[in-house]
Amino acid sequence: METQMPPGMIGEVDILAIPAKDPVKFCLQAMDVLFSREEMSKGRYKAVRQRGDRTPNPPLDPLKVRIIDDAIIKRFGIELFNETAPKVRRQANQKCSDIYSKQRNKTE
Repeated sequence: METQMPPGMIGEVDILAIPAKDPVKFCLQAMDVLFSREEMSKGRYKAVRQRGDRTPNPPLDPLKVRIIDDAIIKRFGIELFNETAPKVRRQANQKCSDIYSKQRNKTE
């Protein structure tokens, strides 16, 4: 018989226990738990082609992104999730871009 993990549990980590006061900060901290810096530097939270993008980076693991989204809903409610989803996506994508830039500057 297969045992199910409690909601918010990823391996030994309970992402619902992340001490964040709003969905954006929660998402950014959860990304640090679920994704390596290398993964974040090579992808986007949700691949959305933006004006001026020649080729969008591939999306991060959709299952992990879904886990973060579900945890935001569970922690802050669906209304706040829907209200802040565009800002969460923008900030998460910006985090990936910032990590990419920092890594690129280290190699130059």
